[in-house]
Amino acid sequence: MTVAAQDHQHVARDVADALSVVRAHGLRLTGARRILLEALFAVDRPATADEIAAGLDGVALDTGLANAPARALYEGYGFARGSMRRAPDDRIAEAIGGPGFVSYFKRRRR
Repeated sequence: MTVAAQDHQHVARDVADALSVVRAHGLRLTGARRILLEALFAVDRPATADEIAAGLDGVALDTGLANAPARALYEGYGFARGSMRRAPDDRIAEAIGGPGFVSYFKRRRR
């Protein structure tokens, strides 16, 4: 789904402020978003994606247990399957189309 850009910009003062903006726009606060925001605020100038990635050990992500296409894609790209967790409630289970989540991790090549 594509969402049109907002007409206004918010200049975040710090990581906590940026995270509140993410939540205020109805977005999930994923680990990837948190890591990216923390990395951007840790430097005193604009940073490239390559500069941010240089400080990471790898990539971690989650998907729904029932999301077979995503699971096949991640496993096909060499992500290792990790823990499986039940959805915390029926509303979340319905939103992800299944009973829970599975995590994946791929180490960064150095």
